[in-house]
Amino acid sequence: AAPVDDEPESPLPSPPPQPASDIIPASVLRRIEAFFGSGESRVLHLDHLIKKLDGNQLRLVLERAMRAQPPVQVAFLQGAVPLQGALFPTLLRWVEMRHLWALNLGEINFSAQQMGALERTLCASNVSHLFYECTVAGEWKENLKEAIRSNRDKHTQWRLSRDHTQNHVILEVVKCWFNPTSHLVNKQFVERNRNGWPEDAA
Repeated sequence: AAPVDDEPESPLPSPPPQPASDIIPASVLRRIEAFFGSGESRVLHLDHLIKKLDGNQLRLVLERAMRAQPPVQVAFLQGAVPLQGALFPTLLRWVEMRHLWALNLGEINFSAQQMGALERTLCASNVSHLFYECTVAGEWKENLKEAIRSNRDKHTQWRLSRDHTQNHVILEVVKCWFNPTSHLVNKQFVERNRNGWPEDAA
């Protein structure tokens, strides 16, 4: 009689995780690459590119955004719930790069520990305009507001000027706690130049 092997069969090894390009639909990949290859990547509207509840698609956009040329300055990430999980450190790394100056994080609910990390990261960043749900921000709201107010002294990307391209970026920043167009310096600029661009406009 043939010997009997009492050892249970070893389970088959799990297949390696699929790369993002195998998981994400080709149409979405093309849309992402078209955006970042357009030269118009200064303002990122997540809703225009991906299904923002899909963690794989969101990861790809974040990784691509960190390499974007021109850099992303303004990011509308509202409703990107996967940022509450494993992608939170990636978000912080992106903010730490100091290219972003306007950020919408509406409809996202970070934990207390994450809020502490976000506050520290914002303080060291260039983010000068922000939206985060007031009912969720709670005790962190004033700290976050103080951080972004201080950051306005670090750069002038939020100020209207004779830079036509940058002005377009600024005018797209809406739905923050305080929008760039509400700043007195920008209202004065609009008033000075409402009839056109004099030679000494600034």
